[in-house]
Amino acid sequence: MMVRNNIKVDVKVKCIESRTTQKQDGVVNHTFVRVMEALGYDIELHYVKREDS
Repeated sequence: MMVRNNIKVDVKVKCIESRTTQKQDGVVNHTFVRVMEALGYDIELHYVKREDS
């Protein structure tokens, strides 16, 4: 798999942590993933909490 994160699970966890809900349809842009894969890249996301939150 090209995207190393399980983004749907990550979003769920972050929503639970912040006590919010969010619909998760189409979280990752599949065109972006295909382009990066064609270019030979893996995608790895890092989550950084904003200071103003």
